[in-house]
Amino acid sequence: MKRKEEMLKQQPLKINNINSSGEIVVEHWHNHTEVIMVMDGEAEFTIKQEKYKGKKGDVFFINRTNLHKVVAKGNCHILGFVIPVNEDLLNLPIGLDYDPMVKSPDTRNLLLMLYNEYPSKNKGIIKAYVKLILKLVIREVFPKNMLKADRPVIDYIKNHYSEKISIEDIADSVNLSKYYFIRKFKEENGITVNSYLTNIRIEKALELLNDNSKTLEVAEKCGFSDEGYFCKVFKKVTGLSVRDYKRLYQS
Repeated sequence: MKRKEEMLKQQPLKINNINSSGEIVVEHWHNHTEVIMVMDGEAEFTIKQEKYKGKKGDVFFINRTNLHKVVAKGNCHILGFVIPVNEDLLNLPIGLDYDPMVKSPDTRNLLLMLYNEYPSKNKGIIKAYVKLILKLVIREVFPKNMLKADRPVIDYIKNHYSEKISIEDIADSVNLSKYYFIRKFKEENGITVNSYLTNIRIEKALELLNDNSKTLEVAEKCGFSDEGYFCKVFKKVTGLSVRDYKRLYQS
């Protein structure tokens, strides 16, 4: 799995073209964003343990680390656009709530154009399509103004997530009162500052666990003083226990 992820990072995306019946996508997760479009037929999508019916023309967004599977109703043809974590592209923190169904016809049209362009292997054009599609999808499935936090706030959290920082510390870093900062952050980003900090810590934990580090060591390096609490938060955010994550990643 690690080798496949490293290879995928070098490409703007990978397209899985599946035309079959039964469980056409077995339950799994990956550290990549994915957009799936139903080309023909019907299928039941399970995303983060929620079930959705998909028919021809329907589009579904799947964020990183979200468990998902697809079961066809008869024969079904789907395209899975797998978009790697890449500094040049827009990548969302894990653990965010969203509606995976994408209803915009513009997104469907762009996905078809991207699919037709894909054989050309023109990375510049393909990456431009990917960026536009991500922006349209994220604008639709996530709350408005999601994650537009001021750069100083993001930088402070990313530089101090391993420490025992408080909301007061973060608010002080931008010279705001605690309660004004809490309200303003939630209004502008659609997520509490505590949740954002937790998501950053779990993202870093995923990287460390990939290197086969011990759980207690990972917890301490990511700002958790208690291993048990870290494991509880990890499962809440990713949907997987630390043990299951290690097993799936190493397989």
